[in-house]
Formats: sequence, C-alpha cells, structure tokens
Amino acid sequence: MAAGLPPVSYNFIGGPEEIIEPGKNGFLVEEGDIKGLAHAINKLASDKELRISIGNAAKQARFVYSNERITKRIAQFLGV
Repeated sequence: MAAGLPPVSYNFIGGPEEIIEPGKNGFLVEEGDIKGLAHAINKLASDKELRISIGNAAKQARFVYSNERITKRIAQFLGV
C-alpha cells in the first residue's frame, strides 16, 4: 500500500479489515472465496483509472499507519 499498489486481500478478524476500506483503498474478499479474489484482481487489472485511484488512496494509508503514529497511540493506551 505504501508503494501505491492497490491491495486485494482475504478478510479475516484483526487483519486487513483494520486498514483496507473496500472499494476506496483496496479490496477485501471473504476468506477462501477464490472466485471473489480472482474477480477483484481482474477488476483492477482491466481498469487503469480504478487501479490508479485505489493505488493513490492506498498510498495515503501510510500516513495513518506510520510507525510514529502507531507508537504514539500505543504509548497513550499504555499511559506512558
């Protein structure tokens, strides 16, 4: 995502659903849905504008999930 590549991922608890906003900065597919995964990949492969749009949004996620911000949030949570 930080490199501007639109992610396509299986969805599972506590994983990519925390970062990927379906249709905005990537695609999530239910775990084990091979046809859904192939469909999402084909959709991106066949639509350059969509690929660029989602890739740009994915790249912006690096600011939300930067090491500095995450470290600060953990420190706040721990009361440090």
